[in-house]
This record gives sequence, structure tokens and C-alpha cells, in this order.
Amino acid sequence: MRGPIRGQTSLTTVGLDMVLSVVIGWLGGRWLDRQLDTPPWLEIFGACIGVAAGFRSLHRGYLEMRALSEKEESEKGNPRPMWGQGSVDEPPESPDPPRSSEPPIPFEEPPPEGRASPESDRRERDEEPPR
Repeated sequence: MRGPIRGQTSLTTVGLDMVLSVVIGWLGGRWLDRQLDTPPWLEIFGACIGVAAGFRSLHRGYLEMRALSEKEESEKGNPRPMWGQGSVDEPPESPDPPRSSEPPIPFEEPPPEGRASPESDRRERDEEPPR
């Protein structure tokens, strides 16, 4: 198997090893408890041994995946990032937006509710009241 499928099957195997180690250890301890009439001590001990075996399997899987990735990197080299020119740590530079020769349009806030606009307010203020 090659590529991502190999990595996925290896991770699946590690997960199954972890679960099966705990279950087999627990069942073995349970069987011994029934034989020796010592519940629940050997059952707990068997489950702990299963957890330790599961973590050993996890560590072994980690070392296997690490060796595989180092081997692939030495054969193929370190591939460039898919999205840019720089290193993986640096995001790609964005190009400057096109500049226009026209001056920017000033921002005017909308008038408050119930009023037309600041210009109509000025006109109302400047006009003389009727006599």
C-alpha cells in the first residue's frame, strides 16, 4: 500500500490494538478472579496491564510512522507547500490592490431617523422664519 491509505491503515491498526489490549487484559483478569475467587483485584490489574500494552502499541505505531515519513522525505525530499512560495510558517503575501487615479469618496454617515439630511438641516437653520 502507498500514500495516505498506508497511513490510515496503520492508524486504524493502532486503534484496534489499543482497544483489544485493554479488553483482553480485562477479560484475562476477570477469568483469573473467578478461578482464584479474588474479585475485583485481578480484573483491575488485567485492565491496567491491557492499558500499558495498548500504550506500548501506540508508541510502536508512532515510531513506525515516523520512520516511514523520514524514509519518504529522504527519498523524495521535502515537498513545497501547496499554497505559496515561502515556507510553511509564513502565509503567502497578498498583492497590492490596483490603485485608482481618482480621489477616494468621503464617507458620509446616514442621517438620524426622522431627519432628511445634514444639508436640509442647514437650509432650515439659514432660512428666516415667516413674519
